[in-house]
Amino acid sequence: YACDVTLTIINCKDSLADHNNNNNDTTQFSAIILVLNLNKPRSVVQTQLDSWMHALSPYLSASDCNLLCANYTQPFSVHDAISDPNQQKKFHQHLHNLCVDHCFEFVASPFDANDDFYGCKSSLFDNYDEMEMGHARIASALQCVMWPHMTRNNSKTTTTTSTLSSVTPLLLNSQQQEEEDEKHERQELVEEDMFRKHDQVTVTGLHSKPHWNGRVAEIVG
Repeated sequence: YACDVTLTIINCKDSLADHNNNNNDTTQFSAIILVLNLNKPRSVVQTQLDSWMHALSPYLSASDCNLLCANYTQPFSVHDAISDPNQQKKFHQHLHNLCVDHCFEFVASPFDANDDFYGCKSSLFDNYDEMEMGHARIASALQCVMWPHMTRNNSKTTTTTSTLSSVTPLLLNSQQQEEEDEKHERQELVEEDMFRKHDQVTVTGLHSKPHWNGRVAEIVG
């Protein structure tokens, strides 16, 4: 399937109100991604989350996909406000519970895969699969949305593309290709020389009834 999708970026609740007034429709979002900066202190994150979930509540019933992206925007620093990984893991669980209560899915988004504290291999994310985090999970979730005005792709084109993809690893080298072409030409010549119904032929090579040899016969089937 394919469709045109409009991406609307709203970075303040006043912009959300303006968007409502311009479109006269509070149920038009098919998917909502709420992105929070988890490098900020937990109290700030909590306040922002409460405020935005309240502002977005009129849209949730019509949206097929609601994601809370817990995004880390910078590498770890010893002066970071959330430098305790154990407390931050508990905060992740708290955010997850809030998402369940408000029809969102919690998506952790590490800053850097190689970062000791915020990387997906760090203890902060040891309960998550890599495909459940960051852009990987966002992309897979959006692929499941039933977007408005979706159209089915041309089946012939899809089949051809699939067939070509499956054949590509089996492409022959130039010498093998030439041999295949010659074999195909010989086969075509053989088919041209084959007998057809009602053709007149001379019987030869019969050993059981040699007296038939030399006679003219007609192909009947």
